Amino acid sequence: MKPMKRIMLTCTALLLTMAPPIGIWAQTEAPPVVKAADLAPAELLSGLDFTVDGVVPTDGFYGIFTLRGPYGSVRARGVSMLRVRAAEMQALARLEETTRAEAVAEGAKGSAEQTLRAAGQTIGDPIGTVERAPESVGRLFSRLGGKIEKSVEKVTGTGDGSTSSEQPEGIARTRRSLAQKLGVDPYTDNPLLSAKLDQVAKWERAGSLALSVGTGAASIWAGIATKTLNVIWTMSPEEIRAANEKRLSSLAPRASAEEIRVFLRNPAFTPTMQTLFVDQLELFAVPRGSDSLVKVPRGCDNLVRLACKMENSDQARFLVAAAGLLAAYHHRVAPLSSIESRGRLAVGLTSAGSVILAVPVDCLAWTDRLVEFRDRSDLRASRRQILITGSATSRTRQELATRGWTLVEKFK
Repeated sequence: MKPMKRIMLTCTALLLTMAPPIGIWAQTEAPPVVKAADLAPAELLSGLDFTVDGVVPTDGFYGIFTLRGPYGSVRARGVSMLRVRAAEMQALARLEETTRAEAVAEGAKGSAEQTLRAAGQTIGDPIGTVERAPESVGRLFSRLGGKIEKSVEKVTGTGDGSTSSEQPEGIARTRRSLAQKLGVDPYTDNPLLSAKLDQVAKWERAGSLALSVGTGAASIWAGIATKTLNVIWTMSPEEIRAANEKRLSSLAPRASAEEIRVFLRNPAFTPTMQTLFVDQLELFAVPRGSDSLVKVPRGCDNLVRLACKMENSDQARFLVAAAGLLAAYHHRVAPLSSIESRGRLAVGLTSAGSVILAVPVDCLAWTDRLVEFRDRSDLRASRRQILITGSATSRTRQELATRGWTLVEKFK
């Protein structure tokens, strides 16, 4: 045998020895790429001031929507955030158009031309930044073991997660008032709208611009209560924190003052998300249907402890929505006897011994994270259900069914 041929055969044998079995390659599936219309309702896919790309990549949990408008582009991770971003793109357009009109009419107190130039400045396209963001929600499904407890100690900062937390209260109050007129979240992480709110709030406080916009009808969150909107728009972050602390003392009496403090100071939760989370806990305290004899499930304090462990806004939103799904199950399907945290996931337990796992996602695919999730011993039970707000791939349905999970899709 020629030396070169012998070398090639040896290298091939080594590669085959090092390669994993074929079954390992087939353990997971790539997150699907889908049509936007297959995930989201038509009214969220276009408006007077934006369009949404028709093809949507997914990350195994959410659709990654791209919204494009005359003042820039932004992405939304999930249908729930798409609803928020659609309202924000319309608010941004109204704000841009109104500032231009006001600047022309008023002369911007001696600097109309400069104000017009500034009014047109937006962040060109933040999409690249979003693409480089590390995975977040997927990590909640992993085996974490002792690492969980250590993460709690790190979340003791004093930030409220808002872009305006370091602004003077006068400007911050003006920004909240402006957000109220537009019907949007003053603590939004939309870089296009947030920059514009900051800019116009400073102009108004300086007396350079007297902006008049009609009251917006948009809601920053599907189903958010009017009383919550008023709290977010009219109270300072410190006042919101104090009000939520008072509510938590009765909703989660077994949570210590320190645990409540850590949650309230967790920068992953803006004042808006913090308030929405407490709202979800309040839902458990409402009598189930017309039956006042059904008890409030034990363990709301476990959700507070779990909130302390959320590391970023995506995880915080996931937990808020998961708590809402469990509350809906408790009221509409069957009463929960208790709520627990398993790793960094919230689960409900019924008196019959069923485990109810809430997973508020758009498109659940059998990715690496679910392969890790399938073998978690802390989620074993004779009966167990997964509630998802969207749909699962056929591979995911098959894998979960094989492992004894009952999958409930499009649970609202």
